[in-house]
Amino acid sequence: MYNKRTLRKALLILAMLPGIIGTTYAYKDYTQHKSNEFDGKGMLYDARLVENFTETPDWKISDGQITKQISAANMGTPPEYGPVYVRLQLKEYMEISAQTFIYSDKRYMTDTDGKYIVFPTQAEALAAYPGHNTAQMTDYVTGVTGWFIETKPHDDNGEYGKFVATGEKTDAPVPVIPGTVRATDTVSGFNMAVTQECSYPVHRWDGNNLQTADYVQWQLGAPQSPSDPPPVIKLSEWNGKPGPFWILDDSSQYASSGWAYWGEPLNPESSTSDLLKSVSLIKQPDGSFYYVVHADMQAVSLDDLSQWTDMPGEIKDAYTGSTCFISGDGTAANPYIITTAAQLACLADAVNSNRPDAVNGGYYAEKCYMLGNDIDLSAYGKGAAFNDGKGWMPIGTYADPFKGSFDGDNKKITGLYINDDNLDIAGLFGTLSNGTVQNLGIADADITGNSAGGVVSDATESNLTNCYFTGTVSSSGLVGGVVGSAAGGNITNCYSMGSVSGGGNVGGVVGLLFSDVNHYPPPLGTNTSIDDTTNGTYGNLSDCYSTSAVSGGNCVGGVIGCIYGGVVANCYAAGAVSGADNVGGVAGYIDSDIDVTGVKNCAALNPRVTAAYGGSAGRVTGTYHYVYLQYVLINNTAFSGMLNSAGTIDWANIGSNSPDGANLTADTIIAANFWKTTTSDWNAWSSTWITTEGKLPILAGLFGQDGAMPSYIAENR
Repeated sequence: MYNKRTLRKALLILAMLPGIIGTTYAYKDYTQHKSNEFDGKGMLYDARLVENFTETPDWKISDGQITKQISAANMGTPPEYGPVYVRLQLKEYMEISAQTFIYSDKRYMTDTDGKYIVFPTQAEALAAYPGHNTAQMTDYVTGVTGWFIETKPHDDNGEYGKFVATGEKTDAPVPVIPGTVRATDTVSGFNMAVTQECSYPVHRWDGNNLQTADYVQWQLGAPQSPSDPPPVIKLSEWNGKPGPFWILDDSSQYASSGWAYWGEPLNPESSTSDLLKSVSLIKQPDGSFYYVVHADMQAVSLDDLSQWTDMPGEIKDAYTGSTCFISGDGTAANPYIITTAAQLACLADAVNSNRPDAVNGGYYAEKCYMLGNDIDLSAYGKGAAFNDGKGWMPIGTYADPFKGSFDGDNKKITGLYINDDNLDIAGLFGTLSNGTVQNLGIADADITGNSAGGVVSDATESNLTNCYFTGTVSSSGLVGGVVGSAAGGNITNCYSMGSVSGGGNVGGVVGLLFSDVNHYPPPLGTNTSIDDTTNGTYGNLSDCYSTSAVSGGNCVGGVIGCIYGGVVANCYAAGAVSGADNVGGVAGYIDSDIDVTGVKNCAALNPRVTAAYGGSAGRVTGTYHYVYLQYVLINNTAFSGMLNSAGTIDWANIGSNSPDGANLTADTIIAANFWKTTTSDWNAWSSTWITTEGKLPILAGLFGQDGAMPSYIAENR
């Protein structure tokens, strides 16, 4: 489409030069266009409180149940109006005014039953009791009106005489619930003062009843028939499945709020059942009284559900479960399918708050998930308002780690951005504990944290396989291109491409690998070799590679920064590595003091490995330390043209079981058969790898690789 200003200028020039531009060409390059603009508004919502009650000016116990129906309705019409989530809060107020009767100063005759002797006329009264005084009165208690007979001493029935209650004195009303105040009319007889009504005490559902319960009893909604489910259920008794009923919040955390939640979205042109159906008087107050039930309703759309900060997690799960995960039930056979960034963010929120799966039982942190398509996290990334601009909130925390299974199904996630120097678990996943992540790619990510990993920041006894990371990941502490730190578990068939930088324990694939249980000394019997890993749980990093540029302070390696209990096997690095001390082409530092630890059958193909002045650097490892294991380096090789800190190719500890590894020429690296053939310095790699003449080995079954041979190797033949 043309820019409007440019088009107007062009038309003006045409109009000014009619003689120069002939009729044959006047409209040759002129394109007409027209824009049709539309304005609109978002989805509309129309939820309302519905009440039906019976006015009862003289309420007595004998009246039984008095109608007091409270419910909600969505009055909107689809499709312009959408479903809403509804909750009700009921409040109570009651006051009692003590009554004192006013009595006559004389006694008046009663019969043997204690009833006053009353005549309709004074004449009849005097005829029946000559010589007695009479008085015309009304008995305030019974309402009997007539002429009463004043008693005299020694009357036969004088002993039965009583004082007549002629009136009543009412004291000032006293609230049944101390500290409460009755709302006053702002417009007489019409509108109650809202602020006073809303401050009435909340009716709770956890058994902590208000004092009004001594006088008034509520009858909540009841099924239409015995076969219908109950329309009202307590949260503590609810099975967690959504449905058309009220859920009474009796939780220890939010019970004081007194909310009752409708158990599913309320669609347009539909109503809830009654939360309250009727009330009844169970104790007649000693005096005149006033009682009121006040109802508050709140309704929000799904997008505004976060406004209910005092909503129990179980109810939130019931509301959002079907929205977060449209298909699946979270089992291995039928995992939850994630197709949007919002669903992935919902998973992070559910795991990090340790919410139970209200729909299918268990906890979200322990369920199985699968990507249904590629995911773009840009809405949670750089420039987005989410998380105060710090970017993605990782899945799993130290307190609430992810313990389930996540299958990327060979899909990738783009737009991952984290910029939080105080975040110790920066990565797509923050923490894993006995969890699994597989078949997942993280592409073009930008991650900065205090500790970080491209895919997982912190993993304990967890398995990662067929995963990759491309982009930049950095931290002020430990960092790994795929995993920041791993305690036990297995990391296999993974790679990283890009830039990895940190303060210490910095690795192209893993920053720190260690055993989740220390064994002192290692349970190796008489075999002091990393090939014996019996009787213990050790970290395992195998069949992985990194072409990332890796830099940091202490313990910096092309594949792994530091090994402190675990084995690295069949891996290679082909990126420049630099650091202050303990810098290696494969591993920065190896310590086997207390566990099976070492590097075997790995290749350092880096262009250069450099340390600061006085620092230690090696082609395979910068430094290794052992007490019980004499063979922590087995069968490793290194590119013979690799530059050291001085800019030369002179290395002091060359050998397959030495820190600088056996020499590997460019011709050998380029030859495909080397990686598949066992020699005196090398054991053939398994079918996990695909080797092609003139290319670096790539991992079978893992997407996003090209295996391009670096120019510094190709040109060194």
